[in-house]
Amino acid sequence: MKVFISQPMRGLEMEEIKRRRDDALMSIAVELDTAMPQDMNKLEFNMEKGPLWCLGRSIQRMAAAEAVFFLPGWESANGCRIERAAAEYYGVRIYEMERDEAGYRVLGTEQMSFRELENE
Repeated sequence: MKVFISQPMRGLEMEEIKRRRDDALMSIAVELDTAMPQDMNKLEFNMEKGPLWCLGRSIQRMAAAEAVFFLPGWESANGCRIERAAAEYYGVRIYEMERDEAGYRVLGTEQMSFRELENE
């Protein structure tokens, strides 16, 4: 399964970002009873080109995913909110995840896009 992980990153070291992503991928595999998912969102930062360029690259990668998984805190991260809006509008399957002392857990999926809502 090709997945896209959307996660807040502000204030975190790269090792912590990667660790959280790896933990989420393992939880996705276990909870959805699937092979280890392929993460389509490569962590690519180009500070010379700026955050908008990075967000554009993320959305390009999201287009190749079968589902987008939003890690806790996505609601307060600008990039994650934009990724969420794009996923909703274009009908990408969306999952939210939560985290407790045992690790990440998949909460559920939303499959109706903004376009579907407009046509109701």
